[in-house]
Amino acid sequence: MMGEERTNALLAFSFALQGLVLGVVLIFPSILSVDLPGFYFGLTFLPVAAIFYWPSNASYSWSLLAIFLVGLFYDLASAGPLGVWALSFLVLYIVLGGRAVVRSGLAGHFAGFSLCVICVFLLVVLFGRLALGHWPQIFNLLINGLATIAVFPLIYWLRTTFIMMRGTQRHVGLKGRAD
Repeated sequence: MMGEERTNALLAFSFALQGLVLGVVLIFPSILSVDLPGFYFGLTFLPVAAIFYWPSNASYSWSLLAIFLVGLFYDLASAGPLGVWALSFLVLYIVLGGRAVVRSGLAGHFAGFSLCVICVFLLVVLFGRLALGHWPQIFNLLINGLATIAVFPLIYWLRTTFIMMRGTQRHVGLKGRAD
């Protein structure tokens, strides 16, 4: 009985680490920008997908720490004021209650992700105002948010493909082979 509890706790911790790794991986493309003549944008809100698709079996307390670390790493990587993204991600995760509940299909996930990006956009603007003493570049953040929302179907497709390739938990053994 006690061994099973330890296994469940370790598994919940493992899921939180998986979310942390996904968040850190999504930070790298999010700090890049696309420069077109007279227009540039980035996928600044891409790490929101990690919180939107955070593993539902992850430990809540370890997830809070992992999301804080993702946000802090994003603050450092983007050379912005410390704590703006970290606090925004934490508030989003707490508002979602640990996982996003959306309807199945692309439309439901698209709507849910769009609402998450809007929420983080508002939080970043508010916390950015508090941290900087002036309003951040709202138009650039808005364009970046719209660009990230436009890229979301690709994220949805990649996630769906990964889940289909992985198979369900009852069909895959511990070593990743079919039973």
